[in-house]
Amino acid sequence: MRDLAKHVLFLVVMGGVCGGLLHFANAITKADIDKNRLLAQHQLVTELVGSDKFTDLVVDSTPAGDCTNGLLLKQIVPGYAGPIEFLIYQRISPEVLRIRAVAHRETPGIGDFIDSRRDDYLPAKDKYTVLEWRALDGVTGATVTSAALRAAVWKALVVVSEKCGGDI
Repeated sequence: MRDLAKHVLFLVVMGGVCGGLLHFANAITKADIDKNRLLAQHQLVTELVGSDKFTDLVVDSTPAGDCTNGLLLKQIVPGYAGPIEFLIYQRISPEVLRIRAVAHRETPGIGDFIDSRRDDYLPAKDKYTVLEWRALDGVTGATVTSAALRAAVWKALVVVSEKCGGDI
């Protein structure tokens, strides 16, 4: 019984030490990680919009920009393996709707089509109109991810319609 208590105590102490080290490493690297995530988001925004006019904004579910030059917003929708974050840029005239996935945990090889670093699926649709996005078919084998993409588009259209008027 005494040996069991020693082993349990050893495991508890080791777990505490490892947890403390992980917490310390996270505290040291958090600022750099946040900075790199922001830089990656700014690069993605520049790619999406075609200029760097939005790079100084914090992009969230509130549209950034205006109805004349275009609106940029983030939509978070449930995916197969957790939430999927999309950045969506919509310009009213001429009509443009561009989408990029910022973060996801979809199944590798199946949900990769939404990751523009791995697949050209979303960038190839950069000239799609709102009607073409609304009529988008699902990707075979990735039903939930496809539905999440359509949900993000729909939610963005609702937000833009509320802000700028017009039909969805």
